[in-house]
Amino acid sequence: MTDNLRIWDVLGKTDPRHTKSFKRAGGFSGTAMRPIWMIKRLTEQFGPCGEGWGMTKPEFQTVPAGDEVLVFCTVGLWYKGGEIFYGVGGDKVLGKNKYGPYTNDEAFKSSYTDALSNAMKQIGVGADIHMGLFEDEKYVRETEREFDADIERLAPKNAPRGGDGKLLSSYDAKNAQAAKEWADGAIQTMNLGTNPETAIAWKRAAATVPQGKKKSPLAWLHDNAPGQWTRVSQAYENATGEVLEAV
Repeated sequence: MTDNLRIWDVLGKTDPRHTKSFKRAGGFSGTAMRPIWMIKRLTEQFGPCGEGWGMTKPEFQTVPAGDEVLVFCTVGLWYKGGEIFYGVGGDKVLGKNKYGPYTNDEAFKSSYTDALSNAMKQIGVGADIHMGLFEDEKYVRETEREFDADIERLAPKNAPRGGDGKLLSSYDAKNAQAAKEWADGAIQTMNLGTNPETAIAWKRAAATVPQGKKKSPLAWLHDNAPGQWTRVSQAYENATGEVLEAV
């Protein structure tokens, strides 16, 4: 008997740490998944992008709407052994608010990300969010505990543990996982770039010290996650031909 929910059941549960709340005009609010989390979920299930899954070339359409200009994106998604399925997303290239007209240079990228997200819904990615389960605080807490167990499972065998078998505070499994996911996102950005400037722009942003912090994300990775630093620095060198420095 065919299990029609075999992919849905795997991808349908969302780690609350990889979500963010949002509010839109008119009072609409909800929960959104971080795009890199969705990409990671597909990679876990099907393999690297371009091998086990991928997308078609996005198609964009701009539409005048009074004083505003909208952009819509249509993109197809595929996974190995399946057919192409599609998603549509949109944003405003030119908008208007109480302060007057404004432009959005991220509109095309946002509409593309939105289209990918809507395509991913067809196979169940983030189904618990779209089904309203994140409105139940008990569900969110239970789901958090489930993913906490997965983080502990990913810890190295030699990670320090107490008599009860739990990880000691001297090994921060959450930070280790966060470092890996940050590195995955950085490598994905550099791999998607069509020229070295993409990687150089990424480095410039990663070397900026956020307000209230003592280190830049790049320096933190170098000092706290040497394995991930090696992966990122190699990707940077491949993209630019230059050695990545911890700044």
